[in-house]
Amino acid sequence: MLPKKNMIKTLFPMAGNVEEFINEFDKNKFIIRIDGMPMIEKITFDYIEYIEPIYLIPENEVKARIFNQVAVRNKATIVSISSKTESVLHTLLCADELINDSDEVLIIHPDSLMEFNFSDFLDSAYESDADGILLSYDGFNPCDIESENFARITIDGNNVLNVIEKSALTASQCTSAGGYYFKSWSLFKETVKYQLKYPALFGQHLYVSLLYNILINQGKKVKNYFVDRFISLGSPYNINEYNH
Repeated sequence: MLPKKNMIKTLFPMAGNVEEFINEFDKNKFIIRIDGMPMIEKITFDYIEYIEPIYLIPENEVKARIFNQVAVRNKATIVSISSKTESVLHTLLCADELINDSDEVLIIHPDSLMEFNFSDFLDSAYESDADGILLSYDGFNPCDIESENFARITIDGNNVLNVIEKSALTASQCTSAGGYYFKSWSLFKETVKYQLKYPALFGQHLYVSLLYNILINQGKKVKNYFVDRFISLGSPYNINEYNH
């Protein structure tokens, strides 16, 4: 029998450069309207019955009325972070006081629109007893074919063999959809600590995706889970294309 599904702590890191979005839309990237709602609410909406959202928002934006309204509607906790953190890994660690070491965690890029059966995903996590799971996409996406803005995943069955960041897609790879599961918060923190201590060993970028190379090297069980649909909203062009 599978264990009872608890609400999973889910982190949405909203740091990074948003200037090009302000120039294009005159507002913060994550409150641009997608399907009639702010982007961060759209990203959260489909999973809300399964997750406890944690919004990591830059300190210069944290008091914005719209972020607080979205947080209230989605029962999310807001964490104020520095406007310019060193990396997304440093950003995520700012949520440490809200998460128990034994809690499983999910990290979702707040500009990654994914469609998948969340209950089935949790069943897959528990059945496989995976230490980590990457959510990925292998469908046709014309803006993705030659792009080097995504993480690429090499798999064997549903086992992840390797992750490469900022790479063009090859026939043997699938694309990260921007969702990352860790069996426990303590495992995530230990892996981040290792990555920060030896940054050149498992990829030059301080990205969540590359933490899985460390887990694989340590003999941990890292799995792949295909989502049904993935749309990146990571650039003004992507947003304009989606909205039109």
